[in-house]
Amino acid sequence: MTHGFLDRSRDARIRRLAIPALGTLAIEPLVSIVDTAFVGRLGTNAVASLAVAAAVLSVAFFLFNFLAHGVGPLVAQDIGGGRHDDARALAGNGLALALIGGVVALAVVELGAPQLIRAAGGVGSIEDAAVTYLRIRALAIPALLLVTLGNGVFRGHADTVTPLWIALLFNLINAGLDPLLIFGLDMGLAGAAWASVVAQSTGAVLFLVMMVRRSMLGAPRLAGSGRLLKVSRDFLVRTGSLVLTFFMATRVAASISEPALAAHQVATQVFFLLALATDSLAVAGQVLVGQYIGAADGYSARLVSDRLIAIGLAAGSMTAAVILVTRPFLGSIFLNDPMALDELGTALLIMAPVAIVGALAFVWDGLVMGAGDFGYLARTMVIASSVTIATLLTIQAQGWGLAGVWWSLVLLMILRSAMMIPWHRRLGVASR
Repeated sequence: MTHGFLDRSRDARIRRLAIPALGTLAIEPLVSIVDTAFVGRLGTNAVASLAVAAAVLSVAFFLFNFLAHGVGPLVAQDIGGGRHDDARALAGNGLALALIGGVVALAVVELGAPQLIRAAGGVGSIEDAAVTYLRIRALAIPALLLVTLGNGVFRGHADTVTPLWIALLFNLINAGLDPLLIFGLDMGLAGAAWASVVAQSTGAVLFLVMMVRRSMLGAPRLAGSGRLLKVSRDFLVRTGSLVLTFFMATRVAASISEPALAAHQVATQVFFLLALATDSLAVAGQVLVGQYIGAADGYSARLVSDRLIAIGLAAGSMTAAVILVTRPFLGSIFLNDPMALDELGTALLIMAPVAIVGALAFVWDGLVMGAGDFGYLARTMVIASSVTIATLLTIQAQGWGLAGVWWSLVLLMILRSAMMIPWHRRLGVASR
């Protein structure tokens, strides 16, 4: 069996997909960090309110993230197999699902905002501000789902450049509105929420216009909806398990102290930003493996998978190094509370091994998605998340603090990666 770990023949294709994808993936977390930095000047209470509201919103985002990570590989498979009409119909089905799901999610969040905030640990002095922020941000949920779908459709067509320009534009709007609304108009935390609503709505309109202009959207087909619904089911199980794990991590952090919760919010934002290098490789894996599978070229699918794993390991190691080097001064950019800064320093130290093992988990996710094996992703994530949540509950009972929360996330990444190894070996056997 030929291994592609050192095979650089496909590196150019990987770069053409991964580099623009990295830009797109990095922009929103960067703006979220800018949000956190602006809100941080309002005080620890405001950051804690933002943290619990963001945890609730992440549920809506991640539960519908299959509109990018599910639709994208399926469109890539159709394009790879020359089935362009099927690709357009699939995008049309995704659009219908995004609109319906967005309206339903909006209604649920608006009606249940207080209960959702309390479930996320937002009690006491932070509850009212968190509810207000959540209700405003929820207005953009339908737009957010359309942006997510647009990313998936363009990825499926092996175009990661157009989503980059759209994301750059609407996130610049967000970054520009933040200081104006938060401080200039003295709207405080609510101003940050309205800035996001305006920006994401702009992005949704731009994606719709571009998909129509490039003939990427077709009329929805009821006959073909089963394919997308099956993927969405598996993806919801997979992503729901992951979201629940991070939700519980936030809840446990909230039970420790307000400074611990603020530190956890900043640490989570930093982690996901720095992990984007490997997440962009996962996007390349979705597209390339999807196209090779669609073209019935399993040999090339295996070679590019090997190569992406090797690059991912290198990227994860570099990410860990960046975390360790910047740890002494990174916290002061976002926080001014000494207790919160101390908690953040601990979390950042533990984040380094999370970055290395997590890099493999992220890349493997993209490869399995590209192959369309969403059922395997769902099953393995349920197992990894169940073990991690049990560990988090033990940490809460034993009072092991924020360090315990982040060691639990190390465990999550180890379990995810370990269960991907048998899948990768089977891909190799099938591709001989």
